[in-house]
Amino acid sequence: MSGAGFSPDSQVKIVVDDPKRVVVGSAVIGSDGKFQTSVVVPRAQPGQLKIQVMGTSSSGRPASLDQPVLVLADATHPAAADNDRHVTEAVLIALSIAIPLATWLVLELLGWRHRRFGGGSP
Repeated sequence: MSGAGFSPDSQVKIVVDDPKRVVVGSAVIGSDGKFQTSVVVPRAQPGQLKIQVMGTSSSGRPASLDQPVLVLADATHPAAADNDRHVTEAVLIALSIAIPLATWLVLELLGWRHRRFGGGSP
């Protein structure tokens, strides 16, 4: 996230309101009054929440920047992760059975053709 209009060389506090105010980070303002940082939002339910940056404006007054954020899913515990793991396990087990079986069948077929059409001495 980024912002501008804050007092140069000051610090801002980044807060999330969901459902109560939680400080998720801070940033140092550059000499141009701008900042850029990344924050991790604590586990939140899908829906809209508000991120607020609080600091001092370039005029010396308290300032805040509010930004609504739409949370689509909880990335810390994806719902599909457990299902994907089970599917992966099932596919790997099936392949561990199917590959040797297919190899055996092909080798048997080649051996049968070899014996039937006289591919060697008896």
